[in-house]
Parts: sequence; C-alpha cells; structure tokens
Amino acid sequence: MATTTIPIVTVMFDPIASGLVGSIARPGGNITGVTVAGGFEITGKRMGLLVEAMPKMSTVGFLATRPWWEDRRGAAAREAAKQAGLSLKAALPGSPFNEAEYQRVFKSMEQDRADALMVSEESEHLTNRATIVELAAKARIPAIYSNREFVELGGLMAYGSDPSGHQSPPRQPRR
Repeated sequence: MATTTIPIVTVMFDPIASGLVGSIARPGGNITGVTVAGGFEITGKRMGLLVEAMPKMSTVGFLATRPWWEDRRGAAAREAAKQAGLSLKAALPGSPFNEAEYQRVFKSMEQDRADALMVSEESEHLTNRATIVELAAKARIPAIYSNREFVELGGLMAYGSDPSGHQSPPRQPRR
C-alpha cells in the first residue's frame, strides 16, 4: 500500500474479496468506507430468509444480468442455493431492460417452476422495480430484493444495505 497514514475512503461491493480489508467490522489500518451490497455473504443471508419464508420450496429463480450471473456474484448465489439444498435457475433479462423483457423472464421462471425469486442488486432492476414487483405479484411468486424500495411498492421482503442511512421506525408492540 502506498500510504499507511492518509485515510482511504472506499465505496465498493466487497472489500474483503478484493483483499483490501480483512473484516467489514474491523477493516484495520487507514481504510474505511461503505460496502454497497454487503459483500458476497449477503446472498447467503437472503437465501436463508427465503428458506425461512418458504421452507418447502425447491427452486429459486435468480433475476440477474448475464455478466452478474457469470461472475463471482452469480457463483455466490449458486453456492448459497447449494448450501440450502435448492436448485437455482438463472432468470436473465436481455437488453433493453423494459416491461416486455421482464415479462419474458417471468414466463421463463414459470416454465422452470420457480417457487421463489431472488433479485440481484443491479441498478437496472431498481430502475424497473415497479414492473418487477407487479410481475411477481401477478405470478404469485414470493421474492426477496436487495433494496427497501421494492417493499415500499408491495414486494414481499428486502435485505440489504441502505446507502441513504434511512432507518426503519421501531415496531410497536401488539396489544
């Protein structure tokens, strides 16, 4: 490293995998910053939440672009599904990202008999979140998303970082 005293602020997907830090909780040295998606481990956490919500499912559709599916992020999703004893089917939209393309992908997931859906963190999906949430509801397929904005539109659940720093209000106890 070129410096050990000047603070280095990063914004990246997974600083552990890149070898920049040894731990998110304690990066050490002069490195600090934000992990945009919580690293590869967050995929396993999302898969675990789907399993908790749908313990009898066997097949999960993974909505991701081809580059995402083919790199380490897709490998992390496949490994998380394997660890959970699930089959993971790629749901790969082509370009352009529009409603017709997402409809095609959802039809493909119906043919694959996907029991649930996990949506990657890609910005294309966030831009098209209303379409994705609507199609998931229409297909009656439970889905987990990486961003709260999907849930705000009616999506089932989300688990991920919140770059806005917004905190959910505390839950009120039921009476």
